[in-house]
Amino acid sequence: MDARTAAFELIRMVNEYRVSQAISVAAMLGIADHIKDGDRSAAELAGLTDTTVCCAHSQPSAYSMRGRTDGFH
Repeated sequence: MDARTAAFELIRMVNEYRVSQAISVAAMLGIADHIKDGDRSAAELAGLTDTTVCCAHSQPSAYSMRGRTDGFH
């Protein structure tokens, strides 16, 4: 494996870890229960999960790393 391939592989593994952590946090916060009946804004999710807006807002970004660009829908 050349250096460039190794670097890309490392980046892929780091991103996979970040995605798995985002999914874990979403599960712990019960995000699925809060969006089952429709879309919610980051502010609404933050209020429902007793978190901050910046925390709730980062989850859609994490999902989009895996090609899911619709956030919490």
